[in-house]
This record gives sequence, C-alpha cells and structure tokens, in this order.
Amino acid sequence: MVADMQHALKRIPPEVASTVHLQQAIEMFPLRKSSSSENNLKKFDTATVGTQTLPNTEKEDNLRLQKIMEESTIKLEDSCKQMEKLCTKLKEEKDSLERSLAEERRIVQGLEKKVWDLEVQKKEILEPKIMILEEEKSKLERSLDDLAKKAETLISVREKEEFKNQLTEARNSNFCLEQELCKVKHQLRLNTIEKEKYIAILSVRDKQINEIRNEMTQLQEVVNQQLMELHNNAFHSIPNSDNAASCPPDANADKKPVNGIGDSTISTIYSNDEQQQHYSSKSNHSFRDLPSGDIDLSVVLQDLPDSGSLKLDAFKDDIDVEKIDSHSSIRSMVSEIKRAAYVVANTPR
Repeated sequence: MVADMQHALKRIPPEVASTVHLQQAIEMFPLRKSSSSENNLKKFDTATVGTQTLPNTEKEDNLRLQKIMEESTIKLEDSCKQMEKLCTKLKEEKDSLERSLAEERRIVQGLEKKVWDLEVQKKEILEPKIMILEEEKSKLERSLDDLAKKAETLISVREKEEFKNQLTEARNSNFCLEQELCKVKHQLRLNTIEKEKYIAILSVRDKQINEIRNEMTQLQEVVNQQLMELHNNAFHSIPNSDNAASCPPDANADKKPVNGIGDSTISTIYSNDEQQQHYSSKSNHSFRDLPSGDIDLSVVLQDLPDSGSLKLDAFKDDIDVEKIDSHSSIRSMVSEIKRAAYVVANTPR
C-alpha cells in the first residue's frame, strides 16, 4: 500500500509541484512491510512458542489498518488524476497566454515604429514647409505695404489702376497661401492627434501585459499552495500502524481527516476579483486622462473644425472598444482557471 501511494505521488509533474519538497516528503515516509509478511513472521514466532493462531484483536487491527490504507490510496490516486488534468489545462493556458503576449509585443513594436515615422515626418517635412510659407507670407505682406505706399504717391489713373491690379493679385496670392497654411496646420494637428492615439494604445498595452504577468504569478502561487496543502493533508490522513495497534477502536474512530485546502484559496480568489474590478474601473477612464503626451486634447478640439473632432471621437471609441474587449477576454480566461482550481481544491477526498 505504501509503495503504491509513493508511486502515485511521483506521478505529479515536476513543473507544477515543488520537486524538492515533494522528494523530501516522499523520503520522510517510513517503509513498512506488507501484512502477509508480518503474519508469516508472527506465525513463525508463535510456532516457536507453541501456539498456532494469532489473537483476534491483532487480526482485526491489521484488517482495519489495511482497509484504511486502501481507502487513502484510492482517494490519493483520484486527487492525483484531477491535479494532472488541472496541470495540463494550466500548461495549455500558459502557452496561449505566451502566444498572446508575443502578438502584443509585435503590435507594440509596429505602433512604436508608426509613432517614430510620424515624428520624423513632422520634423523633416511639415515644420520646414510651415517656416517657408510663413516667410513667403511675410514677404508678401511687405510687398503689399510697399505697393500701398506707391499707390498713394502716384497721381496718374493708369498707374493707380496698374497698382490696384497688382495689389489685387498680391491679395489673391496671399489668400491662397493663407489657405494652404491653414491646411498644413490642420494636417499637423491631425498628425498630433494620431500620435496621441498611438501613445495611448501603447500605454494600454503595457498595462495589459503587466496585468497578465501579475495574474500568471498569482495563479502559479495558488497552484503551488494547493499542491502543498494536498500533500500535507494526504500525509496527515495516513494513520500510524503502531498508534492504531495501541489505541482502542473508539479513539481511532473519533479522529477526522484534516481538510483545509479551500480556506487560503477563497481569500486569494476574492482578492483577485477585487483587483479585476479595480482594473475594469480604471479602463473606463476617458481618453484624455491617459499618459499619452504633452498636448491637451480639449484645447486641440476647440481649434479643430468638425471633421477633426469626428476623427478624434472615432479614435477614442476604437481605443475604448479595444481595451474593453481585451480586458474581458483575458479576465474571463483567468476567472475560468481560478474556478477550476477552486473546484479541485474543495473536492472531498
């Protein structure tokens, strides 16, 4: 019986259980002889004395001890099978989470590259173009002032008409340049808003990655704690043959097995639920509250036309929907793993 129990304990995979503690616990098990060998030795001893039969009390104690060992072995084998299934499921969940983390890292790298391209475009293309247009605008304004002064000094009607035509052309060209300057500024604002969007998405991805790491660490701690409690309860539930032989049957019948596996896991699960509510409330914050950059979106929205505000609202909606979907999928997966661990921990043995 003891050998079968040791074999069942060795079937637990080493990547989930603590191998060192498990081996130490197995080595602490005392090696016992089978009941048949003990009966043969006792028969041999009684044969030398002159008696041929064992006392009835020793037979009953041996049968009772054998029955208790068989029941403990069956319960321990069932618990080991359940833990093997749970370990397999947790390993699959861990692989899927690692794949999702790799995909998130790839997306983050792509977003960082886009942000860098927008920065380069802003520095190398838009800002020099704005400076050139402003210089041309200042030159045209100076030429307009010169033409106005010349028009005041000229007396001839013909010269006045020519200067008026030149002034009209200069005003038209100035108006066109102002329109082009407004378009460039509008494009710059849109690029700034898009940059804010990508920075906000990067911050959300970083938070999700940290949350997934914390959840994986907590799950590993819960599984290790439940395995250690399972081994400790299994060791305490096995009675000692010497004590069983010396104690009366009533005293052995009043003993109850220790069952304290679910106590520590309940508080852990409740604390994890509170953390989930806290993260879900944080995910509902507005887009402006995110640490996305050095520009306030409310000021930008006041200066933008209606089309810019509509694009900003679309960006905010996309970010909120993406955050909610990602949070709900990851947290539902983690909640299912916790519920499975809790059910296995509270299963009667």
